[in-house]
Amino acid sequence: MSNIIQTSLKSPQTIIGKVFDRIGFNAVQDEELRHLVISRICSPMSKKATVDYLRRHFKEDVSLQKIYHYLDKLHS
Repeated sequence: MSNIIQTSLKSPQTIIGKVFDRIGFNAVQDEELRHLVISRICSPMSKKATVDYLRRHFKEDVSLQKIYHYLDKLHS
């Protein structure tokens, strides 16, 4: 059963990851940006909740400060 849950959680990441690559976002070559974009599409929520979501479901440790840094970078 845990394998089914794990697969279900990763399926949107896999599908949206292919779209991410196809539209050219993979040119940035930054896995954290990839995780942020895909998780915000899969589960749009606050930045703090996104940090928790990534940590809980994907063992990714992206700090809240890193998210704000990306927002500044994207704005530029």
